Parts: sequence; structure tokens; C-alpha cells
Amino acid sequence: MKITVLVDDRPGDERCTPEHGLSMHIEFAGQQLLFDFGQTDTFIQNAKILDIDLSEINTVALSHGHYDHANGINQIRNSRIFLHPNCFTPRYSKLSGKDDSMATSREALVQDNQLIETESPLMIGENSYFLTGVPRLFDFEAKDFPTVLADGAVDELIDDSALTFVTPNGLVVISGCAHSGICNTVEYARKITGVAHVHAVVGGFHLRQVDLNTPAVVQYFAELGAKYLLTGHCTCDEACQVLQEQLGSRCHFEVLGAGKSFEI
Repeated sequence: MKITVLVDDRPGDERCTPEHGLSMHIEFAGQQLLFDFGQTDTFIQNAKILDIDLSEINTVALSHGHYDHANGINQIRNSRIFLHPNCFTPRYSKLSGKDDSMATSREALVQDNQLIETESPLMIGENSYFLTGVPRLFDFEAKDFPTVLADGAVDELIDDSALTFVTPNGLVVISGCAHSGICNTVEYARKITGVAHVHAVVGGFHLRQVDLNTPAVVQYFAELGAKYLLTGHCTCDEACQVLQEQLGSRCHFEVLGAGKSFEI
């Protein structure tokens, strides 16, 4: 399995442009997928630099309807797009009040694509799953929501979704921002697939700060025993440092960056 980071907040390959957001190109068992699209066409430009032909891809997935993951989706054509229907919900920054919604409408996307809107997990390919409707079981997660709805209510981001793959080495779980909680997401992947062993967890872990809940996340990963923990975007530098210090001797821990590629 190969994962190439097309967009991330941090630099990776010096030829590629970083951008606040996330986009990943995934190669698995003869399949190619795109997961998230950043906020501009940067994912396309970086793919060209990395010699990735996006025209060959016809299956893509969106993790949630925040602009920094979704706005680049207006570049997608002739694809199956997996997403939760609430991705189109208007939402606004809790701090600044600015519009943090995805800019592209349902009507615009359906003109050139097949929209597969679901509130429950779906198989998207052989041993590949779109994971949505993540139960929020751990009380140390899913507490920090950055946006509000049009009526001012807290946006609990029920559209938050992930991907999971059943590989010969165990599960690979790929998150966008993990607004449902990264531990909750991994546990749901295990439940839906029936596979207990987790080989890798990749993506944004939504650890925007180190706080009283951070040790519980670290303990979860310590007990999980995954070989790879690869995180970036909404995982802050301080949280990355804690994860490296506490778990770096147990697994391959690395911070994502635009243009980085991982074979796992």
C-alpha cells in the first residue's frame, strides 16, 4: 500500500507547495483513490510534480465539509464521490465567524460525477471501506468543535468520515480531521471490518493542543500496537512531539508533509 500526501499544512518534498488542509493519493490492491482535496487546486499541481496521473482515478472520498478538505473538490470530474450528506451543511468559524463551509454545491458536483451520499459505512472497493457515522464512545474525544451552524448551535460534524483498508498486515485507518475522535474512528474500523489488528493510522488526529485528554490518546495508541502512526494537518507540533516522545520507540512515527510518500 502506498500513500502520497498531496496537500498538508507542513512541507515535505521541497518541490511541492504546502497548504492548510489535507489531500492524499492512495494506491491499494490495484485501486487508486483520492481522499480529500485541500482548499484549492494545489493537490493537482503537486500531483503533477510527483508524476501522479489523477485522470486515472474515478473513486474519491471526502472526510467532511470543511473548506480546507473540500474546496478542491470542484476540480473533480467523472468520478464516484463518497461523502456524508451533511458535508453540504453551512457552517461558520466559532472564532472569526467566517464561512468554513465547502464552496461547491451538491448540484454542481452531480453534473459531472456520481454522488454516493451515505450516513453508514460502505464498501468502496475490495477490502476498502468508507467509514462514516462514527460512534463517539470515548469521553476524552470529540469535545473540540471549531465551527457552528447557521443558527449558532455547535457544529458536531456528524459528517466526519474516514477510510479503512484490510491489508495482509492488518487494518490501515486513514482520517481527515478525526472530528469524531481518532480513537473512536479506529475502534469503529475494527468493528465494521471485524479485523482487530491495526497496522497503521494515518491522517489528521484533531489534536489541536496538548491538554488533559492527551495522555488518554497516547495510552490508547500504546495499547493499540500499530506499526505506523503518521499524522499531520490538525495535529499540532506540541502533540506531535508528545506522540514522538511517548510512542516513537514502539512504532514508526512520522509527521506528514506535502509531497511525502509512505509505503506501509
